[in-house]
Amino acid sequence: MDFFKLFGIVPSKTTRPLGDLFNDLERMLVDRSENEVKFLAGVGGLLGKVALSDDEISSDELQVIRDVLLKATDLSRERYDSILMLLERHTNELRGIQDHRYTQLVNDVASVDEKRQILHWLFAVAAANGVIEFAEDSAISFIAKALRLSHEDFIAARIAARELLS
Repeated sequence: MDFFKLFGIVPSKTTRPLGDLFNDLERMLVDRSENEVKFLAGVGGLLGKVALSDDEISSDELQVIRDVLLKATDLSRERYDSILMLLERHTNELRGIQDHRYTQLVNDVASVDEKRQILHWLFAVAAANGVIEFAEDSAISFIAKALRLSHEDFIAARIAARELLS
């Protein structure tokens, strides 16, 4: 017997255990494959996490996120503003609660090379205001480990970002 059914708790069939951001994006992007939505939700959530790691998302960081999403997907420009608003709302609501889901989504669908590229994107968001804050660097280090990337991958992305800043 199912413990939850015993107490009348039945999960919604429309909600999937991949996180609220994924569920909202899946409803918004019905014409896209599940893997595309997973990638977008995972990358978007991680970009938002880094942007928020210093407790605010600046307009410069939002612009970098927009630029990254434009490079990473072939969605129309009209969808980007809606997606950015959704990302901002979810990162502000979650503040770490579903971070593991973002990395899980990326780990499910991305190659090692794609994950390395994501690290560069994360550092681009962190550097959007001209300096990489300690909190942002720490968040990216944690994300790199969760994405099962090596410390060398993290260091290479950090060095590349710092070279762009100088």
